Amino acid sequence: GAAEAFVPHHTRAMHAGHVRMGAEPQRMGGLGKGSPLASPKVGVNIKVKSPMQNPGAAGPKIDTPKTIRERKTEESEVPMWNVILLGDEEYDEGYVCQTMLQVLSGGIEKEKAKSCFQEAQQHGSSIAIVVQQEHAEHYVQQFGRCDPIVFTTCEPETPES
Repeated sequence: GAAEAFVPHHTRAMHAGHVRMGAEPQRMGGLGKGSPLASPKVGVNIKVKSPMQNPGAAGPKIDTPKTIRERKTEESEVPMWNVILLGDEEYDEGYVCQTMLQVLSGGIEKEKAKSCFQEAQQHGSSIAIVVQQEHAEHYVQQFGRCDPIVFTTCEPETPES
């Protein structure tokens, strides 16, 4: 009628009973409340012997690899980077050492942090840790976010020959 003229089409369909929210379970593939999940209509009678059913039984020998395949890039092939602590006359030794222990979380001991700090203060820089490039860049970012800042940089490790 005239009142239905302004009602959108999808709303009219719902009022007219064309769309039902509670469809019968059979139309939903038998997944209604309490109905079992998929069950085959044709019975298949295949017996599978599993070594777990009878662990003592000697079944067919399964070849298991003796060694795990090596990664495509070995640890020695990955280029390593130095994270370098730069000396600064404004530094407080306790703060810098504590920050190094936090940022490098487990990658450096307290004594190494102290000696690294002292070397950086005397010579201008000191290698704090040697890691993969991505980690080195991450550590430099983290040191740069400290307040007060701890000056560091990173560079490729030069292979000792």
